[in-house]
Amino acid sequence: MGFVTKTLTILAGCVMTSAYIGLAPAQAGELFNGWNYTIDSFDDGADGNQRGAESSYELYGMALKETADQVYIAINSNLNLGGQYAEGAEDEYIHYGDLFLNLSGADLGDAQGNLFAIQFDAGNDSGVNQVGVYGDVIGTNTAAENSGFDQMTAHRDWANEEYEANGTKVKGTASMGDLSYTEYFQQGRHTVSSSIQSGDYLGGITFLNEQQLADAGLNFGAVNSGVAGRHTIGFNFDRSLLPEGDYIAHVFTECINDGLAMLGQLPPVQVPDTDDEVVVPEPSLLMGIVLFGGLGLAKRRMTTV
Repeated sequence: MGFVTKTLTILAGCVMTSAYIGLAPAQAGELFNGWNYTIDSFDDGADGNQRGAESSYELYGMALKETADQVYIAINSNLNLGGQYAEGAEDEYIHYGDLFLNLSGADLGDAQGNLFAIQFDAGNDSGVNQVGVYGDVIGTNTAAENSGFDQMTAHRDWANEEYEANGTKVKGTASMGDLSYTEYFQQGRHTVSSSIQSGDYLGGITFLNEQQLADAGLNFGAVNSGVAGRHTIGFNFDRSLLPEGDYIAHVFTECINDGLAMLGQLPPVQVPDTDDEVVVPEPSLLMGIVLFGGLGLAKRRMTTV
């Protein structure tokens, strides 16, 4: 059993067990109105001494929906598309990294070269220079040039520290959405894949405004008592660009100041059914029709003459 399939099976079992013993289930994604939602911690986005609502890098949640011909993805966050000014970054801006989709069944390190990824922030430090969907992707890490955390556990340890909120000391909550910090991601310094290093361009994406996303059924406010990031970034692309199967999707800010992962499944591409069957006559029947028609035509000519 592959990593992704095994993880989905274990999480499904945890949800069922929690339901039977009366505990709140672990949040392994939430399905609502056709969308698969993953909600992150609301206070683990680092921005100097600022967290949560005060942090420019707080990621609140991600959602994915597939139809017969499209895949829709939305991110609710405090980070604007186009990045945040940061003096410590080499280009003075910290952007989103690229969004990765792993359908290989392997963990992130072993899946290199067999990943899909989407560059949706044109100004980031990605190794590709065209917004769109990529296959055969190898990932890279861009935290060093963005004055970020050097590894996953460094962010986790920071996020779990106590901090002051409204004059009261509270304990922070580190989260990566549907996964832990250590069960899937690379753990070395500046190794976790946050951006595309290389890949093959497969096709473009279409950005959607909030009304278009609402028309598609997106509603971050309906899950987890509401998600209220400053920005909702959404886009869609052709369903045929991705294969079917269990997936892990993840996205980081370039500095690894926050990130989240989602577990889900892409069903097979649907082929529309049709009841309009075209009946093709047998060759012998066709010859009979031709012969009969020819005799009738000859008879009419003889009558006319």
